[in-house]
Amino acid sequence: PASCKAMVKTGQLWVRGKSYPDALKCYKDAIKIDSAFAPAYRERAELYGLANQWENAIKDYQKFLELSGKNTYAKVRYASFLFMAKKYEEAIEVINEILTIDNSYTVLYRLAAYSYFELGKFADALKAIETLFQSYKPEKIIVSDYFYFGKILSKNGNDALAIEKFIKAYNLDTTNCDVLSELAKSNSKIKDYEKAILVYQKKITNKCNTINDNYEMGKCFFFLKEWGKADTAFGIVLEKKPDFINAL
Repeated sequence: PASCKAMVKTGQLWVRGKSYPDALKCYKDAIKIDSAFAPAYRERAELYGLANQWENAIKDYQKFLELSGKNTYAKVRYASFLFMAKKYEEAIEVINEILTIDNSYTVLYRLAAYSYFELGKFADALKAIETLFQSYKPEKIIVSDYFYFGKILSKNGNDALAIEKFIKAYNLDTTNCDVLSELAKSNSKIKDYEKAILVYQKKITNKCNTINDNYEMGKCFFFLKEWGKADTAFGIVLEKKPDFINAL
């Protein structure tokens, strides 16, 4: 009963059984027995992460790092938790600290690219995402990597290449409507209105279109001088939202 290690191991079993309240109790009991037992904070942090309680998770990972001698893998996990909590500046600070010492943790370039993008630092985001793609095996690249790469390229003024990344992201996940939205925008930015329209129509087919999609599609028809189709698209917008002034 006084063994912290046994208590934490029991908590891990409860997590595997998806009995999270029981797991949390075990971790708390372990900390009561010995407040300096580092693994209990790490496991509780991971549990809080499963519950999207990122503030609590971050606090526990900070305590774990303090007690465990700040091992590198734990710092990598800490950086990912900071990102999930939308603490992008702090995440980048930890990421750069780790990469200065050990650049073998390639996943950090993913977190760096995403974080820089969210902070509006698009040139830094581009460097990080390019390093990720150069370092990672193709099979390890995930949908969000292509998606963020596309958004980063678009923000850096390269929508033609961004389109390629969005298409790869969509091919990996044909249910991802956010990818379609960005793909349509990039096609519009390079004035390929026909392709933009096809993407908006795909969103309608997938039943994930928004009023704004109909408006943007109407603009595409307008630029193509297809007045009747533009009028129909704007009419749908006004039918759903009569005070949508731009569609008048």
